[in-house]
Amino acid sequence: MLLVCAGAVGAQTDDAPEVARAQAEVRNLRALVEAGAAPRAQLQKAEEAMADAQDAAILRRTLYGQDLTAEQTDEMMTAASRRFDRRRKALDEAKRLVEAGAASQLSLGGFLEEMDRARKEADLAESRASLVRELTEMAQAEEALANKLWPRNRPKRPKSPIVTMAMASSPRERWRGSRWRSPGSSASRCR
Repeated sequence: MLLVCAGAVGAQTDDAPEVARAQAEVRNLRALVEAGAAPRAQLQKAEEAMADAQDAAILRRTLYGQDLTAEQTDEMMTAASRRFDRRRKALDEAKRLVEAGAASQLSLGGFLEEMDRARKEADLAESRASLVRELTEMAQAEEALANKLWPRNRPKRPKSPIVTMAMASSPRERWRGSRWRSPGSSASRCR
C-alpha cells in the first residue's frame, strides 16, 4: 500500500523526489494538526518547505535544463523571485532572534549564504530569460526577413544543376552529351 502511494506521488511531481517528500510531510503534519498533536506553525513551515521544493523543481527544469521556451521564462523568473523572498524572510526572522538575544550572531552565517545563493539564482534566471527573449526576437526577425525576400506565393526557388541532375530518371538524362552511356552500351566498357 505504501509503495503504491509513493509511486502515485512520484508520478505527480515530474521526477522531483524532494517535492514528493515535502508533500508527504505536509499530509502527515496536516493530519497531526487536525488531531491536535502538532502545532499549526509546524504545518506552515512544512508548507513553505513544500513550496520551496516545488520552486526548486521548476528552476531545475527551466533554469538548469537544456530547453527553455519563451513561455517558461515567466514561470522561471517567478520561482526564482519566490525563493529569494523566502530566503530574505528567513534572514529577517533570524536577525530578530539575534537582536532579541535568543540566537548568536554566528547563526546568521547560513542564512546569509542561502540569501546570497538565492540572489545569484535570481540573477541567473533573469539573464537566461533575457537571452531567450533575444533569441526569440532574432528568430522572428529572420523569419520575417525570409518571408519578405521570398514570399510564400512565389514559386519555389530553382534548384541547382547538381540537384536537377540527381533527380533525372535515367543515366542518359543525367549525362546527356557526355561519352558515358548507360550500362551495357559499348561506350561504358573499359578499353
